[in-house]
Amino acid sequence: MLRNRIFAWHLELQNVHHRLEKALEEARKALREGNRAAVLKPELRQFCYTFCSALGSHHRSEDAAFFPALLKQMPELEPIITKLTREHEVLSQLLTDFQRALF
Repeated sequence: MLRNRIFAWHLELQNVHHRLEKALEEARKALREGNRAAVLKPELRQFCYTFCSALGSHHRSEDAAFFPALLKQMPELEPIITKLTREHEVLSQLLTDFQRALF
């Protein structure tokens, strides 16, 4: 069951990343074409803010519940989990700084 959940989360994370890549590419295209319409800027800012909030929440959930449960079942993953937890700490500060810069 746990492996199925991990795979499902993997697919969902890929989906989110693809949607973000698409939104960023659309923004790049609009900027290259000189379309700096006021309507695009707030929408993209809101998307980024919401995405950052969701990503931060996702990481906090992993750190608090998922990683400890995973380590109980697969203790050999400890070095990887430790690395991911450290990366989450760095990303948390970057996301906070980015969100402050958006508005």
